[in-house]
Amino acid sequence: MLAHEIREILVAFLFELKSIDGAYEQLAMKSDRFWAVLTLPLKIAPLFQGVSSLAICGHEEAAREAMKLVNLYAGKYTASQLSSPSLCATTLQRRS
Repeated sequence: MLAHEIREILVAFLFELKSIDGAYEQLAMKSDRFWAVLTLPLKIAPLFQGVSSLAICGHEEAAREAMKLVNLYAGKYTASQLSSPSLCATTLQRRS
């Protein structure tokens, strides 16, 4: 599956979930980490593109170091409580 197909599926899933009466609000309010993990691919896609560019250009060591940073960011992003209902709504609104 290509990255853009995965992104389209994830965005469609988020919008479908949002359309279910009350489900979006309950998940957004009850499980900040769930939303952080679910929306993570949307947040780190540009970072993966940069790492991919480094690897394609033959900069393997730089690509490995960049992947470590992406991994660190992903871990901190999903572990934090930054994902509040307003942040989830903002993420979904930007995709519409």
